[in-house]
Amino acid sequence: MDIQGYDFDPQFIMVARHNAKLAGVDKYIHFQQRDVKDLSHPKKYGFLITNPPYGERLEDKKNLPELYHIFGERFRALDSWSAFFITSYEDAQKYFGGKATKNRKIYNGMIKTYFYQYMGPKPR
Repeated sequence: MDIQGYDFDPQFIMVARHNAKLAGVDKYIHFQQRDVKDLSHPKKYGFLITNPPYGERLEDKKNLPELYHIFGERFRALDSWSAFFITSYEDAQKYFGGKATKNRKIYNGMIKTYFYQYMGPKPR
């Protein structure tokens, strides 16, 4: 199993490592400080699971369209992967680059969010 955890902010990498340790799964996850524009992977099939910023961590929401556009671009380069993400950003699908295979409304605390699922092809 190859599980990797990325964030641009080193503080959130530390938080993720701590939480993974508390859950007893830290030995299975490789954490890196990495920008979404550098997202790539050599494996043919995989799952991208993310909770990208949707305004709560950002003081300025005007950068969200560009962030989601880059995220969608990098995901499309992984053409046989599936992607799953949670966001309250209502224009996420528009900037990600297409309608999700499935979309469910859920709550993250008191924040209404959407769970978008982009299903890739099944491995052969």
